[in-house]
Order: sequence, then C-alpha cells, then structure tokens
Amino acid sequence: MSERYRQRPAGIAMRLVVLLYTLAAIPACRSEPEIRLTDQQAAWLGHQIYRNECGADPRYLVAWNEGEEFPSLGIGHFIWYPRGYQGPFQEVFPRFIRHIQSQGKSIPDWLTPHIDLGAPWRSREELISLQESKQVRLLRQWLAETLTEQTLFMVQRAAEAVPRLLEATEKKRHVEHHIQEMIKTPAGLYALIDYTNFKGEGLSPKERYKGQGWGLLQVLEAIPENTPPDKLVIAFADAADELLRRRVANSPPARNEQRWRPGWKKRVDTYRQAARGEL
Repeated sequence: MSERYRQRPAGIAMRLVVLLYTLAAIPACRSEPEIRLTDQQAAWLGHQIYRNECGADPRYLVAWNEGEEFPSLGIGHFIWYPRGYQGPFQEVFPRFIRHIQSQGKSIPDWLTPHIDLGAPWRSREELISLQESKQVRLLRQWLAETLTEQTLFMVQRAAEAVPRLLEATEKKRHVEHHIQEMIKTPAGLYALIDYTNFKGEGLSPKERYKGQGWGLLQVLEAIPENTPPDKLVIAFADAADELLRRRVANSPPARNEQRWRPGWKKRVDTYRQAARGEL
C-alpha cells in the first residue's frame, strides 16, 4: 500500500464502522461492537476501489469509457449523465456532491450550476479534448483531495441499501445472514462495498436484461444457502461471476459487453484474493 494511503486522518475506521452498523439497521450487526476496522484497513478499502476503477492513477478520476454514454468520476467512477440524457443505470455523482455539500464541505465553484442540469460534456470526444482544461484539471484535483470522503460515501451507500435489500427480497433470512457474516471480515466488507459501487444494489427495475438483474441483491440471493462463513466471500465472488456472465449473454448485441468481461472477472477475483489474504 502506498504511503499516501497509509497517512489518512485518524478516526476514519471508527466512522466507517459507525456508518455501517448504524445505517444497516440489522440488530445482530449493531450488537457486535468488538468488530472494528483499523485506519489502515479503511485506507486499504478505499485504495482497492481506486485501483479497481482507476488503476490508482489520478488521470482517470475524470473519465468517459469507450462505448458508454456518460462520464465516470472519482475513485468509484460515479456515473454522471450528460444534460438531456437519462440512461438505465443509477446516477451516483450528483448524490456524492449533495453528500459533500450536506457536510458543509466545498466543491469546485463551476460544478454548482451543473449538479441538477447534468454533466457539461456532450460526448466522450469532447471530454477527451478538454482533459487539460482548467475546469477538468480543477475537478481532477478536487477528486484527488477527497479520496477519504468518497470512500465514506461508498460505505454509506452500501449500508443504506441494506434495509431496502431486505424489503425487496423473498429470501430475507438468507440475504440478512450473508450480510451479517460478510461484514465481520475486511475481505467480506470490501466485496460488499466494492460490488455495490461496481454494479449497484440490484433494486432498480431498469437495471435488468431480459428481466434478470446482476446487482448486489441478486448476488446475495444466488449464494448457496448453507455456505460456511469462511467460504462466503469465495461464494460471493462465484455468484457475481455467474451473474455477470449471464448479464453479458442477455445484453443487447449492440453494446458489445463481452469486451468488458475480462476486466469484470479480474475485479471479482480480487474478492477471492482478499479472502485468501493476497491483497
């Protein structure tokens, strides 16, 4: 882990734990105060997501992936739809900005009028041409300076989703049990938070191909019922792999999602690596 990620403000770990156990609203989880993440583990969590999405390279904090209709911002590559466009995936960047503002923290001045209007770039080519503009450089710098806030936001997003997951599923005990067991380990917590950020909660009916989803809820439901706790993260990764394979098979041919499959497999395999202590 780089020195930059070791030297984060004290108390991040406690804030992560409080967010997770308070917002998740699962009594069994809140009754286990002995479970803690160290500051180094909290920094590790943010670094893994940054590495997954951006290769830990600040140049990719403001990106527009080929074949997509929107830019992706921050260490979590939060989606921000261009003005006038509304896609099927959950738009997250405006939520992050409002989260930051609710804490009384500043954002680049030029962002303010665009939050409700949409991203100011009309195409991938336009954003690429403006990568060294003052506007984009200021945004990239601000995103590099708010890595901790982005990590906390992702933890909060995952935690806030838990009650909605339990309300939506017909396998409430099954899903609740898997969540309770996974948050007991750094590897399990990493898999839950990263996958939520990566492929969403799985609650939006728009995030389906042929009626079948691929989000966090669908992965948790797909884990075998009697999976031992020490095998749970591996089983989570196996379920995620299968659902992403199914997504590609169900996807519209024009999207050519097969090209993303190797990268998705590589990312999901980091959950197995984390479970084996290899990250």
